[in-house]
Amino acid sequence: MRNSLEKEVADLLFSKNLDYSYEKCIKLNEKCVFPDFVFENIIIECTAWKGFEKAPKLKEKILALEQLGYTVLVIVPFTLKPFYLSIRANIKTVSELDLYLAARVAQTARALL
Repeated sequence: MRNSLEKEVADLLFSKNLDYSYEKCIKLNEKCVFPDFVFENIIIECTAWKGFEKAPKLKEKILALEQLGYTVLVIVPFTLKPFYLSIRANIKTVSELDLYLAARVAQTARALL
């Protein structure tokens, strides 16, 4: 993991017994992108950049990944959430991701019954 936010997300995914890939190459047009985490059709991008300049580039990447059929979640520290609201994506903190994953695991379990 490259930073403590990614480590926290990896620990959370592991605790939910989710089979994920870390920095898996996904081909977008003529290049590859390496999202932080991929499981099923969900991509989790972790970012802690301060400032508004990162958001437009991230938004472009999210839109391209969504066109491939992925759901993209962007995980940021709580204090940085305002910097990323402009991308109109699924912006979550780690605790919000925990709730999302718990609901997803429960939904999958119900489907198996």
